[in-house]
Amino acid sequence: MDWSNRSEWIVPGLAQILEIVLDAAGEQRGLTISERDRIFASGERAHEAGGSLSQLIEAYLAGAGELWENIFGVTEPGQAVAVGRTLRRVSESAVAALASGFEAAQRRSIEAEEALRREVIHDLLTGRADDGLLEERVHFVGVATGRAYRVLVAESSTPVSELGPVQRRVQVELHSRAPERPMTTIVTSGHLVVIAPTDAVADLRIVEEALRSVDSTEWRCGIGNAVLELSEVHRSYDEARESVRLARLFDLQDFVAYDAVLAYRLVAADMSVAEALVDAVVRPLEAASRGDLLATLDAFVAHGGNVAAVARALSLGPRSVAYRLDRIAELTGQSPRDPAGRLTLELALLCRRLVDPAG
Repeated sequence: MDWSNRSEWIVPGLAQILEIVLDAAGEQRGLTISERDRIFASGERAHEAGGSLSQLIEAYLAGAGELWENIFGVTEPGQAVAVGRTLRRVSESAVAALASGFEAAQRRSIEAEEALRREVIHDLLTGRADDGLLEERVHFVGVATGRAYRVLVAESSTPVSELGPVQRRVQVELHSRAPERPMTTIVTSGHLVVIAPTDAVADLRIVEEALRSVDSTEWRCGIGNAVLELSEVHRSYDEARESVRLARLFDLQDFVAYDAVLAYRLVAADMSVAEALVDAVVRPLEAASRGDLLATLDAFVAHGGNVAAVARALSLGPRSVAYRLDRIAELTGQSPRDPAGRLTLELALLCRRLVDPAG
C-alpha cells in the first residue's frame, strides 16, 4: 500500500502498523505483545514529531479505511464476516496502543516541562539563578519581564500539596480574574507561593479572593516588598515568608504586607530581649494569679486603656479593674497608666507569643 508522506509524518511507521493489522486479521488472531509494543512506540514518536492526538487517530482511521477496502476485495465471501470481526478487534487494539503511546510521551513531556518550571522558580526564590540563564528560561514559568515583582506566600491550617487541586484551581482563578497580569504559582514547604508582576499591594488582593473562592480554609497571606529585577525576586520571597511567620505568631490580619509590620519585626528581631520582657512582666503576673491579671492586661490593651470598657468586657466593677492595674504595676514595675510603662507591658504581651506560641 502507498501511504502519503503526510500520514507517515503524523504517524511514524503507519505503513508497518497497517501491515501488522492486515497480517493479524488475515490470520484471524489478536496482536502479539511485540506488535503492540511496536505500535505503542509509533504513538510515542507521533507526539515527539509534534502532531496532536486527533491528527494521529484521524490518520490511522483513514489508513484503516483503505485497509478494509483492500482486505474485503480479496477475501472469500464465506470468510468476510469472520475476517471483518477479527479486523475490527485488531484495529481497535492497534488504535488503543497508538493512543497509549502518544499519551505516555505526552505525560513525560509535561512532567519534564513541570520539572524545568519548578527548577526555574526555585532558582528565582533562592537567588541562585544566573542572570543570563534566567532570562533564557523565564518564559517557562510565565513571568512577564521588565516589570516590578512582588511575592505572596499563603499559609493555611492544612499544608498545600504540590501540584494538588488548590494550586491548579488558584492558577485558573487568577488567570480568569486578571488575564492581563500573569501570575505564577508554585507550592513549596506546604505554602502556596505567587510571583506577581505588579508594584501595588492592592493588586494582590486578587490572590486572596481567588484563595477564598477555591478553598474555605483560613488563609494567612504575607507579601514581600516590590523588586525591580527578576534576580531580586528572592528578597521579596524572604520578606513574604517572614510576614506570614509574624502573622501566625502575633495573630495578625490575614493579609500582611512586610512594610506594614515594622513594629512586629522589631519585637521579633532579638529573642533575648523578648525572653527578658516575658520574664520581667508575664511570669510575675502568671505566678500571682490564676490568669486574672494577664486577662486584665490583655483587655486593657485591647480596649485602648478604657477602664470602663475593660470592666464591661470582664464583667467587673471599675474599682476591681483599677485594683488589678495597681497590682500589675506593683508586680512588674511598669504602670499600665503610664505611657512608657504601657508600651513595655504591650511589648511583653507580644513577646509572649514569640517565647511561648502555644500559650
